[in-house]
Amino acid sequence: IDNSISANAKNIHIIGIEENLKSKEGKFNKRLNEIITYDDGEGMTEDIANLCLQLGGDTHIGTSDKKQISKFGMGLPQASGSQCMKTEVFTWRQPNEIFYTYLDYDEISKKDPPMLPKAKKLNNIPIELINLLNTTIKEGGFEPFSKPHGTIIRWNNCTRLNHKTYNAFYRNFEFFNGRVYRYFINDESKCISVSGFE
Repeated sequence: IDNSISANAKNIHIIGIEENLKSKEGKFNKRLNEIITYDDGEGMTEDIANLCLQLGGDTHIGTSDKKQISKFGMGLPQASGSQCMKTEVFTWRQPNEIFYTYLDYDEISKKDPPMLPKAKKLNNIPIELINLLNTTIKEGGFEPFSKPHGTIIRWNNCTRLNHKTYNAFYRNFEFFNGRVYRYFINDESKCISVSGFE
């Protein structure tokens, strides 16, 4: 959310997806296994997309710009690595030119030396993500999906979450982020939502 605010996003939507996962005991339980964050901010250039999942890869290091909330390039890669096994980033500054990159811990652990892939250019965002976001936007009565610019972060295989179900995640999110971002919410300069799907 800090990165979204720094990118001048007005709308920030967080989506949790629960799945029936099989436990070691052979039982199936509902577990929060995927989290998607979308914003309609400025998006990233190709160069910044190549840095966004590297520790210390922020372009604002050393900046004196007080409007920048995140400056040290630690938030996204560190938060992602502490919660999930794979992080995907889709970011765009103009329609039909989306830069895609990812961090897959299973994959990178097999590389010597461990190297992140270069961001690649896509013409379109995967349709399942578009459908999911459009459903969220329509049901919530939010502003339409931003085609000119924006960013989507997708956490896959969230095996390290403290909150195993969507309900527990929602309760914590509502309290913590309501307190941290209350000024942005109260002055209505930002719309921050959270929703869940099965």
